[in-house]
Amino acid sequence: MPNVVENSPIELRQIAQWVCYKTKPKDNGKTDKIPYNPKTGRMASTINSKTWGTFDQALTTSKNGGGYAGIGFVVTPDIRIIGIDLDGCRNKETGVIELWAQDIINQLSSYTEVSPSGTGIRIFTRGTINLPGRRKGKIECYNSGRFLTVTGNHVEGTPIGVMDRYAEVDAFHREFIAQPEQETSHPDPSRGSVDLDDADLINKACLSKNGELFLKLFSGDWTGYPSQSEADLALCNLLAFWTGCQADQMESLFRQSSLMREKVDKHPSYLKNTIQRAINGCTEVYTAGRTSPEKDFGGPLDWNAIIGSAQESEQELQADAGIELDDQDLINRACRAKATGEQFEKLYSGDYSDYEEQEEADRKFLDLLAFWSDKNAGQMERIFRQSGLWRENIEDLPGLIQTAIKHCHRTHKVYNKSELQKRLQTFRPHKNERYPATDIGNGNLFADCFKGIARYEPTRKKWFAFNGKVWKPDSGNLQAMQLCKTLANELMIYALSIPDDGERQLYMEFAGKWQSRHYRETILKDATSVYPVSIEEFDVNPWIFNCMNGTLNLETGEFYTHRPGDMLTKLSGVNYKPGVRCLRWEQFIGEVMEGDRDKAVFFQKSLGYTLTGDTRHECFFILYGPLSRNGKSTAMETYLRLVGDYGKTASPETIAQKQHADSRGPSEDIASLAGARFVNLSEPDKKLVLSAAQVKTMTGRDKIRSRFLHENSFEFYPQFKLFINSNHLPVIADDTIFKSGRVKIITFEHHFDENEQDKGLKNELTSSENLSGILNWCISGLHLIKETGFDMPESVISATAEYRRHSDKIGRFIDDEMEAVPLAETKTSDAYTRYKTWCSINGYYPENAMNFKALLSGVATIIRKRPQEGGGATPLVLGYRLRHDFTGF
Repeated sequence: MPNVVENSPIELRQIAQWVCYKTKPKDNGKTDKIPYNPKTGRMASTINSKTWGTFDQALTTSKNGGGYAGIGFVVTPDIRIIGIDLDGCRNKETGVIELWAQDIINQLSSYTEVSPSGTGIRIFTRGTINLPGRRKGKIECYNSGRFLTVTGNHVEGTPIGVMDRYAEVDAFHREFIAQPEQETSHPDPSRGSVDLDDADLINKACLSKNGELFLKLFSGDWTGYPSQSEADLALCNLLAFWTGCQADQMESLFRQSSLMREKVDKHPSYLKNTIQRAINGCTEVYTAGRTSPEKDFGGPLDWNAIIGSAQESEQELQADAGIELDDQDLINRACRAKATGEQFEKLYSGDYSDYEEQEEADRKFLDLLAFWSDKNAGQMERIFRQSGLWRENIEDLPGLIQTAIKHCHRTHKVYNKSELQKRLQTFRPHKNERYPATDIGNGNLFADCFKGIARYEPTRKKWFAFNGKVWKPDSGNLQAMQLCKTLANELMIYALSIPDDGERQLYMEFAGKWQSRHYRETILKDATSVYPVSIEEFDVNPWIFNCMNGTLNLETGEFYTHRPGDMLTKLSGVNYKPGVRCLRWEQFIGEVMEGDRDKAVFFQKSLGYTLTGDTRHECFFILYGPLSRNGKSTAMETYLRLVGDYGKTASPETIAQKQHADSRGPSEDIASLAGARFVNLSEPDKKLVLSAAQVKTMTGRDKIRSRFLHENSFEFYPQFKLFINSNHLPVIADDTIFKSGRVKIITFEHHFDENEQDKGLKNELTSSENLSGILNWCISGLHLIKETGFDMPESVISATAEYRRHSDKIGRFIDDEMEAVPLAETKTSDAYTRYKTWCSINGYYPENAMNFKALLSGVATIIRKRPQEGGGATPLVLGYRLRHDFTGF
């Protein structure tokens, strides 16, 4: 029967969704129909409207040669035109239609025509498909993702136009095609009732502490198990917990997982027995409220892997893992892959203009076929013979196919899905009530997908991102936006995996909205409130030290891979390698300490203690050497490289006494020290006076309030230790600093002459291997504190005592400006006047009169009485008189 496409319905001819097609025979006797772009003659895609044309274009091209078998119409959900095929229902010779098919034709009463084979019927009508299912037996029903051949061979007695039949289509689909809904299983009251549908249950399981394992098994990854059967049981064990041992729901969920395979249906007792074993071994089930997914991380997501996945070959990401593709489906999928689709289409059509020789194009095309066919040699040869590259004189096609198979390391069925795609497959966002197509639903989806690597911190008003080793503030929210872009792309890929044509098309339209920057900005705003994190939750554990190659617990010695749950914002500059030593460092310490082993050990303990965030000793260290080139800077610079982010340099003014301190301004110098362990202040000014209040705050154990510029204030517990290295000792006017034992003076008294200096020492000590050895040396110092305590050696005690005597401002004033004379007396007002002048000359801030009197009373007796020279009663210093010649020094 010749085609008379000019008789096709006007409703179809007015829509520019037409293609031409060619036919290719298959080994099973059936025929593949391959769509072609009527405008270019290249292969067309049923999801790319740019490859379609008008009715006239398709008709003209099909009649101008090129081996076309006819034309076809591409159905899409937006036009609400549905094509219904009734196969094998018509006698080709007599034209008689079987009764079951005639009943459907009568029920739908819309334009009907004979199929190209003459043995089938196609109906075009308007309507919607509301339930899953597109094919059952001899009946097919499509509204998207397909092109339908059009013959124009109208069936007499049916309408000549495409009629509106919404109710009829819905009734027809429900009766003949729709998949039956799962019966609701009833929970076992002895085990506990879990009122969760499948989607909610999967979502909760993935966000739990065992979420990574659940996600791995549910996605079909059974690595680490002796066989897939053990993985089946492991998944069923988890399902028993989450379903309350409801066997029906366990089976339903298992069948949705990627562990489901042909064996299960071939041996019905296998799955039932596995489920029963899991139920028998289940001792605890989920009850609402017992878990707190907000505090979990739902399994680690590697930042680089997530971002990298967006750049991977989309030929892999768009493939539907685990599904065997027939020839036409394979060609369609391969042509719509963004990364290689155009290349596949050109090669399939015989265009090898991008290659110097056709043989090179042959090899590339076979490489692509190996991927898409899952290394199926028969299918590869069959499609190659259908392609425009086929020629009779090709040499050793079977050998070329085997070479392509050998070189193919991954296929569309076994590619390694990105972790994000696996998560989407388990969340099932197109059906999950937690993720409606609203701002709230989108925010929930972003937050759930990335809660392990992206959290919003409201105090600093920015996202924090986990980069695989450490959490970092996301300046400008650039990384959060990049994650949102990645999710946008993955959602489009996820949409392609939805089996139902209508649902797939609708979700693709929804996913397309995520491509808009404004849309993504709204998503990020809504996601901020889902799993916010407080800045006080970062860097809490004082014993965790984050190394470049893992995280070390300094208290227990445990070393493990980086994990987001530790909430660390600092990363050191060293790899942890147990047993490694740096002999050159140990030699250097011996040299700068001039053989004083006790002082060297105390310095070792000090640096070991500084690795931790423990501040129980409430002290600070001054590395003092009056001579230059004494090793202080080399020691501090090396240690600063070792501790990396844990180390900070600060201006000496940070701890200086200020006459007019403004506490209202942003103290970024203090805010930047949150989470730090080592703070180095190098070479303060000769006359710098330490602020007693600031030093006590920074070496204490109480919270410090601070803020960054243009940000809210926050509080943090200090974990850092102050190290001042200087050739000049700062002035400590408040003796309580010494009384509290806060000051530890470690002297560096050896001066390295020119001939002693090792010019390359700093570079040598900061090599990766040497830093690892120095770290172990410091850790040994920490262990020594536990074994022998943290008492100061004699050299540190004497140096600190001398420093205290030198820093006693009142004592020095008395030495310089007063003399002890029995029976002498001096008015405190006169002494205070002389004291202020002395302070001004020596660069000290004077105490007020009341404090001066209190400090002076600690040295001499002060009473109120009439002076010997006469006059009214006034406070007098007894036993001292002012020197007549003012020294001022």
